[in-house]
Amino acid sequence: MKARPFFPQVVSFAIVVLLCSSGPRAWSQQAAEPPAQPQLGHRANPSAQARDTNPEGSDTIAKSTPMAIGKADRAFVTKAAANGLFEMQAAKLAASRSRDPAIKAFAETLLRDHAKAGDGLRGISLEHNYPLPDRPHKEQQALIDRLSSKHGAEFDSLFLRQVGLVAHEEDIKAFRRASRSTQTPDVKAWIERTLPTLEAHLRQAQDMDKR
Repeated sequence: MKARPFFPQVVSFAIVVLLCSSGPRAWSQQAAEPPAQPQLGHRANPSAQARDTNPEGSDTIAKSTPMAIGKADRAFVTKAAANGLFEMQAAKLAASRSRDPAIKAFAETLLRDHAKAGDGLRGISLEHNYPLPDRPHKEQQALIDRLSSKHGAEFDSLFLRQVGLVAHEEDIKAFRRASRSTQTPDVKAWIERTLPTLEAHLRQAQDMDKR
């Protein structure tokens, strides 16, 4: 029987020994190595990643910024707010002081409608970050004081003439003028909603004045 060559077995044995001696050490070196750190550029600017996840992106800032309102619109809004406050104060006096049922009913209508218009004007104020007056003009306050000193038919006559007729005629002229010139969409929309109401007030006052 021929003897088997032992050289391949020696080589195989040497490979096994080499793997056993070097494998654990190599494995331990790999386990000891710290995990790879993320690139510095991604860690240094987390806000950039946050913006990437926002579908609106930088437009969010623009949407939260108050819109500009022109000088002419500012003047109109300021005057309209003061006029509304004046007419509401006068209407409160009429609702509590007048003995004429028609005057009292007219005053209640003014209170309701001007309160609603004032709410719309405050929305415009918030949208454009533009403050509104919190009291009537001095001349209007002087008229409120005059009304406060009157009674009976004298009060009714002054209220109807100065608030029902004169004040609403001036309001309507200012609203029509501003509607033609305004460049602010929500101001124009508010004018278009409010103007028919003011015109109805004037017609009601004119009808009472003819009695």
